[in-house]
Amino acid sequence: IINYVSFMEEDDSDYDEEIDIDTSWLLERWFEVFPEISEDLAQRITNKILEISEKIIIYLNFNIDNSIAVALISNPNFPINLREDLTNQLLNNDFGDGYVILALAYNPQVTQAKQIECFQKAIAFHSSYADLIATDTRTPVIYLEQLLERGISEFGIARNPATPEYLLRKIADERKHLLGALASNPATPKYLLRRIARGCDENLWECLAQNPNTPLDLLLPFLNEEPENKLRRLESIFYSVIDNPNSPILTSYRLLLEKEN
Repeated sequence: IINYVSFMEEDDSDYDEEIDIDTSWLLERWFEVFPEISEDLAQRITNKILEISEKIIIYLNFNIDNSIAVALISNPNFPINLREDLTNQLLNNDFGDGYVILALAYNPQVTQAKQIECFQKAIAFHSSYADLIATDTRTPVIYLEQLLERGISEFGIARNPATPEYLLRKIADERKHLLGALASNPATPKYLLRRIARGCDENLWECLAQNPNTPLDLLLPFLNEEPENKLRRLESIFYSVIDNPNSPILTSYRLLLEKEN
């Protein structure tokens, strides 16, 4: 950008001093990264970036797929003024309010008060947005607690690898219908996986076999060669165990060859 702006023709279209946007934030960033450039060059670069950004917003107004706009809103490096303008345009056009609100909620440059407001709005907006919050690894724990307490999107919380241990333990103790989700979660502690494995059915064994956190002592029953081993005869589970990173490589390879023959 510096090379382009330095050698471009200085006319009204390339350097507009009348751009009605506060450029101080962008100018500060440029001086942090390139302290050696002149103030005039930094101003011209900033104006060029804002000009391009404004063209992006104009394009997005006529673009059916607003996922690009939502991505810009969630980007912490997108200029604040442009983010606010784009947010207002999307909300005024009745486009997926929940997606816009979530984009703001996860943007670290948005004030904490605004983030709290956005999370609460998204949870109340529609259950599908609550599901997105429940499964997103960036979601603050306080909102996972709220959703679980209200019985909303429990399955997503149980599967979320960022869900803290105490919530996973609470789910295991109080919500038996979610054991399958816990058995699939790579963040579920081994002691909980062992508890789930005691007396579990084929569906739960399938989840345990696919979980990369399942310890070897739980995988070994799948690999024993006794004729009455029902678990080994279940092909889908067998291959899941073979592929599990905790299975001994040589044993898995030998059993796979035997099965092929």
